[in-house]
Amino acid sequence: AAGEKPYEKFHSGDLISNDKIARLEISGVIMPPYSERWLKALKKISEDDAVKGVVLIIDSPGGLVADSHQIYHRLQKLAEKKPIVVSMSEWSAPSSQLTIVA
Repeated sequence: AAGEKPYEKFHSGDLISNDKIARLEISGVIMPPYSERWLKALKKISEDDAVKGVVLIIDSPGGLVADSHQIYHRLQKLAEKKPIVVSMSEWSAPSSQLTIVA
């Protein structure tokens, strides 16, 4: 849903660890309301000092240029603070590829 907030999901290791790896999946068409959700998640990841790095999974045929551009800039800012590792699927189209050059 459009008002849905990003969430954390425990996978393995120590539940209360001060060192976390964030996993963000960008899948589907890059457009509202999905892009808004990803931007909120990127902001939360950036502000969480316990997150030491990010695994970004892209499975997208692309989408709106403006939304891709916003995600691109948010990823650039995040990459200045934390390492980002990217995994791309065969669906990754030019506008989704723009997000990984950050």
